[in-house]
Amino acid sequence: KFNGSDIVKKNNKIWQQELDELTYNQKSTKDGYIMPKRALKEISDFIYQLPYPVITTDIGNCSSQANSFMKFENDRSYLCAGLFGSCGYSVPAAIGAKIAMPGRDVFSLTGDGAFAMQSLGELLTLKREKIPITMIVMRNEYWFAEALNQRLYFGERYNGTQLDRTPSFVGIAKSMDIEGIEVRDYKDINKSLKKAVLNQRKGISTLIEIYVEDETTPIFRSDAMSLPYRFLPKYKHLSIAKEPPKL
Repeated sequence: KFNGSDIVKKNNKIWQQELDELTYNQKSTKDGYIMPKRALKEISDFIYQLPYPVITTDIGNCSSQANSFMKFENDRSYLCAGLFGSCGYSVPAAIGAKIAMPGRDVFSLTGDGAFAMQSLGELLTLKREKIPITMIVMRNEYWFAEALNQRLYFGERYNGTQLDRTPSFVGIAKSMDIEGIEVRDYKDINKSLKKAVLNQRKGISTLIEIYVEDETTPIFRSDAMSLPYRFLPKYKHLSIAKEPPKL
């Protein structure tokens, strides 16, 4: 007798075990920085315990990794830009979700590149319009989706992808009278999210800035990230026979 539910449960269990191995076998190499997968696992486990949460994601490295971790029991719970590539989607989508469903806890997840490019101005909107959401900014100090392309396709000639001089987003949030929490240890993620949820239910927005290591991960489809081969003789020197070392 065919039982689709059992097959789904079995495959979910296998995937969860694989995900746990990828998450817990990693060790941070930079003091005060968390491995991205561990951060996402802590975030996902916390949000999954809530009764009816909503999470929105942007585009980029941390957002594409989030697709593997986030889990929900209800529909209309995970809003992402998908393959549209619309940078700056996450925070406005979270604002819209909170307006449409004010009784639900709403979380926005984005990298520091996308947040700085499109979402800083929304802090003022949140304060002015009194819309309470929780913003989670994964700070790896890179435009990592673009850095990965530059590593594979352009011989590690990086340009405009390092964001190491970015000011504190927590400081910027506080200057706009938004609560800001800086996180540099995965053990503090759960505590920070609890505080943010309590704030949200009181009508207060919170920005949580999580410092994560610069870990490269193929974006969306790894088969689309094949090494480039140049067919025209004048560009032969730009072909790459093997993948360069990771950033």
